[in-house]
Amino acid sequence: MASTGWQDIPPLNQNDLHVIAQSIWKEIFHKNAYTNFPQIEYLKDKAGVSWCDLLQKPKLLSTLVTNDAILQDTSFRNVLTWARSTGRCTSFAVAVVRYLEEYYPGAYDFKYYDLGGHRVARCARSGILIDSSSKEGAIRLVDGEWSTFENEGPRWKWKDGISKFEGTDGKMASSTPGAPFQK
Repeated sequence: MASTGWQDIPPLNQNDLHVIAQSIWKEIFHKNAYTNFPQIEYLKDKAGVSWCDLLQKPKLLSTLVTNDAILQDTSFRNVLTWARSTGRCTSFAVAVVRYLEEYYPGAYDFKYYDLGGHRVARCARSGILIDSSSKEGAIRLVDGEWSTFENEGPRWKWKDGISKFEGTDGKMASSTPGAPFQK
């Protein structure tokens, strides 16, 4: 019997899915500039300070630029930088998920979560979490257990269809699935 191509490949197990997601997470993270520098540059320019000033006094922006000043700025640059409430976390999760779902159709089933302004994607089939703030890349969440890296940094938990996130500042957010750009 002649081979029909990729259809002959046995289904991927959870470990295979995690290894693939980890590889793609790292490739996309290192290939693209997923940073907050456009936002920092906007604040720097709004404050009228130089990069040298900012590097010497990292907290300078918080004393010179208020939330009200940002909210009242209707410039095109401000709208592109802030108004859509999307940033590194959203664009990164979408890029990784699109790649995985395009090249491994039917293997993954990702849903997006907005955890209080921080967006992640989690695969319902494998428990794999795509989060730009991860220091380790793609991780697999086990239902009901908190996951961290080296017992520090942010923590994630998945339980009964709800994704939970606790940041390094101790703030907790939880969410049910939504669209990647949904507020």
